[in-house]
Amino acid sequence: MFESAIALTIPFAVMLLVIGMTELANTYRQRLIRKRNRRTPLTKSMLRAPGDTLRKEIDELAVDQGAFLALVFAMPFILLSFTLLQILVLDLQKTTWYWGAFITCTMTVTAWLLRRIYAIKEKIRRKTLGMEGEIATGEELNQLMLVGCRVFHDIPFEYGNIDHIVVGRSGVFSVETKALSKTNESGSHKATVDFTKNIVRFSNWNWLIPLDQLKTNSRWLSQHLTKSTGMHVSVNSMLALPGYYIEKRIGKGDVLVFNPTRSETFFVNSRVVFTPEQVQRIAHQIEQLCRNVEPSFQHNRQPSQAKPAR
Repeated sequence: MFESAIALTIPFAVMLLVIGMTELANTYRQRLIRKRNRRTPLTKSMLRAPGDTLRKEIDELAVDQGAFLALVFAMPFILLSFTLLQILVLDLQKTTWYWGAFITCTMTVTAWLLRRIYAIKEKIRRKTLGMEGEIATGEELNQLMLVGCRVFHDIPFEYGNIDHIVVGRSGVFSVETKALSKTNESGSHKATVDFTKNIVRFSNWNWLIPLDQLKTNSRWLSQHLTKSTGMHVSVNSMLALPGYYIEKRIGKGDVLVFNPTRSETFFVNSRVVFTPEQVQRIAHQIEQLCRNVEPSFQHNRQPSQAKPAR
């Protein structure tokens, strides 16, 4: 019995040994990098990219998913080892109850872990859809820089984050992106914006426009820019629906719902609100909010002490 218990615990011990050796190897590699005085060539923080917040959340969920998946494989060995040790220590002759408890616990824990993995996969799917929508919208909005606008992405603030901000002579625009999945039905790419009921109508379902979120974003941005620039800055609320053709708009609302493809007409027109100097002042303040991505490869030694990279 004792030999059997040891034999069944060997795979679990090997798994722990591999994990430990991998972590030690990674730590040793980091120490070698520090000894070589290597550091990043970047001298300042980088601007945030479209979907940066969602990308980090997806990475964290992927780590959680990997941990739960590892537990799915490890938990039977742990429970089996515990059961065999109990039988060995107590020197039991009738072990039916223990084996029944082992099977029940293993099935229950495995089912719970698989349910957690499925929930995490669903979160990753939704967040990936949202991230890709923000990236697609960001790529289209970046084209506005060719006509004199300044474009920023994923600006964090106390209530969350603003997906995109466009600054130009025609005004300041706070853009929220919503990537909504389509059905396979014909005409599912068309949408009607009904401001009288605050909804977007699709071929077979309706979606409520998140006015509170959009107004909170634009209100906070307006207050921040007004305070930091010393001049009144009003902010226009925009809602981007990538992949949908806005067929019709009913009524008028405080938010413009649009498809970001070829969106120049929504941001550049004959209306002049700010001078080029004011645009630069506003853009400078927004840049302070989103230039906070630190290079990942660095350490604390002074640049003068670092050897040049070969």
